[in-house]
Amino acid sequence: MKYLLVHDENEVAFVFAQLKWAWFLRNWDGPAEHERPPAYIIMVLDKRLNDRADFDAGIAAQTMLLGASALGLGGCIVRTINRYELGKFYQLPEYIEIVLVIAIGKPAQQVVLDATDQKGNMEYWTDETGVHHVPKRSFDELIYKPTSNNDQD
Repeated sequence: MKYLLVHDENEVAFVFAQLKWAWFLRNWDGPAEHERPPAYIIMVLDKRLNDRADFDAGIAAQTMLLGASALGLGGCIVRTINRYELGKFYQLPEYIEIVLVIAIGKPAQQVVLDATDQKGNMEYWTDETGVHHVPKRSFDELIYKPTSNNDQD
């Protein structure tokens, strides 16, 4: 992985316009101007070094967000990106692939983790007070328990 660090005001505005924010919040076009992230980390894959690094990207993104949180910052991993326009803007060669973008800034919203509903719905939402609700599966739902050959019906 390699990283483009974006903090110049004009570049930040351009990157913001290339992102699709919060897929499930269909009537929301992203943060209001006063809530927008002041910086982004664009994670890219140099295909000359490795042509598959999805696992590495997840580890790196999560580590960056944990570090940001420890500094009192918030962040958001965005994968719905206009990769074509970003690549053109930064004049990326064909062997550099944009993997994801991490928005970094001061949190402007309270986030609450909720249990999924009985159907396992993972759709997040913002309530009337502006609190962002993110459903998560329970511990028991995350653990796979295979049946062994010794189990009998």
